[in-house]
Amino acid sequence: MIAFMLIKWHSIGLWESGTFDIEILVRPASVNKPSVQKIQEQDIKIWCIDLNESSDLIFAFSSIDVLINATGPQDVI
Repeated sequence: MIAFMLIKWHSIGLWESGTFDIEILVRPASVNKPSVQKIQEQDIKIWCIDLNESSDLIFAFSSIDVLINATGPQDVI
C-alpha cells in the first residue's frame, strides 16, 4: 500500500498504472477543500489524520509499504 500527502497525484502516474493502492493522508482542516473532494470522487481513500496525534499516525502507517511525504517546511510532524 502507498500512502502520501501529494494533492497533485495525477502528475506522478501511480494511479494510472493500476499497480498501486493509493491512499492519501489529509489534515482535518483540509478535508473539505475542492482538491481533496476531487480526489475522493476518484474513489481514492482519504485518511483524515491529525498530524499532532501520534496514535493516529501509527494507526495510519501500520500497513504502509511506501510513504511519500509532501509536507512543507512550516509543517512539523
